[in-house]
Amino acid sequence: MSEKSPLSPSSSQAHQIYSERHAHALATSEALNKRHLLISYFRVSIFVLGAFFLWLIFGSVHASGGWIILPLSLFVVLAVFHNRVISERDRAKRVERFYKKGLLRLEDMWAGSGVTGNRFVEAQHPFAIDLDLFGTGSLFELLCSARTPYGEETLAGWLKKPAAAEVVRARQEAVRELTSRLDLREELAVLGEQLSPDSKTKFLSDWTSAPPEKIPKIVRIVGIVLSVLALVSLISWGILQNPLPLYVMLVLGLGFQATQFGMITRVLSKVQKPARTLSLMIRILKRMEREPAESPYLKEVLGKLKKEGVSTSARISQLENLLGWQNGL
Repeated sequence: MSEKSPLSPSSSQAHQIYSERHAHALATSEALNKRHLLISYFRVSIFVLGAFFLWLIFGSVHASGGWIILPLSLFVVLAVFHNRVISERDRAKRVERFYKKGLLRLEDMWAGSGVTGNRFVEAQHPFAIDLDLFGTGSLFELLCSARTPYGEETLAGWLKKPAAAEVVRARQEAVRELTSRLDLREELAVLGEQLSPDSKTKFLSDWTSAPPEKIPKIVRIVGIVLSVLALVSLISWGILQNPLPLYVMLVLGLGFQATQFGMITRVLSKVQKPARTLSLMIRILKRMEREPAESPYLKEVLGKLKKEGVSTSARISQLENLLGWQNGL
């Protein structure tokens, strides 16, 4: 095996920065994991304590029900704090993986660790096979950090089809501008890694272009009428102190929901699937939209994220709000 070529001065500097950030992310991840385990033990202990208090309350001792408030409150507070620690730990792990991949590239040990792009191989292409554009150890694997099929297709298209010289120079100018923005690349990589496996397919575009679910007009009318009557019965209960109308409306509402259960399940299943991806897309777009741009090519790309004075993230946020409102019903 031949020895690796020594790193250039710029590569040596990059290697030092990546090594320091990788070590910091790894140490942070390990520290947060220890905190996660410690909180887990505390939560189990508080759960046991709460079970003991319940035994005192409902057992032969008949202790005051107020005893359960303390362990219950502690358990809820720890649960919230625990989720935050887990989220921070997982983010540190994603950061650690980002810099680990960068170190593999700098040390020329990246082959076999990325996306090969084999699906873009064309047997009749004039130079793709000869130049190792795709496959293990290929140029595509070295360059590709895309998280969606659209990004992979864009890179593959650039490699397979030569662009005009002025276009290539414009792209290179944009790359030079982004070279020093390591924090931006780190944040985008961390956010992109959270995209669900469905993002590897084109389910989101299929979902947005799919025909709307048809709901019979009579179903919508009955739903509105029942909602209004339920509100009226609730007000009536508060004024007349008669809960009977409210009970009747609850039974009618549950019966109506039961008759439409199949349709409701079908609609909500289509809505809930892209919700997480939309949320991540908003965060990614917001990060890009506040990024300054100097090169014409980068200005053009970022300019496409705004239409008629409204940012793309704001438009997607409107859709996300509708989804959240729908899920809350």
